[in-house]
Amino acid sequence: MQKDHKLKLNQALHLIDSDSRGLFVEALSEKIGEAVDKTRGKTATVQSAVELTGGERTRIEALIKKILKREIDIYFRISSGLLGGFTITVGDWKLDASLNSQLEFLKTILEPV
Repeated sequence: MQKDHKLKLNQALHLIDSDSRGLFVEALSEKIGEAVDKTRGKTATVQSAVELTGGERTRIEALIKKILKREIDIYFRISSGLLGGFTITVGDWKLDASLNSQLEFLKTILEPV
């Protein structure tokens, strides 16, 4: 299970932080900035299924600061409700890169109409 989590986490971080995804990050940054400004979000909460390594925390912290273009306090928590991946919450904005959300998405696609 932990190996799957690490793979999903690394895939999500690569997708979000990839140089070839510059437009995605720019648009995402703008939307997050709007959400943070609305709620005056001063903190970010990162939830993951397992304890993140120092390197993973550093990558996520750098990513959040890059997107927000400002300093923000970041708190890391383990969520037993997550099967894998992670979520980032800032104010009322949430990035859901969890296995749970991917499975829920697949469920809606595969359910008969």
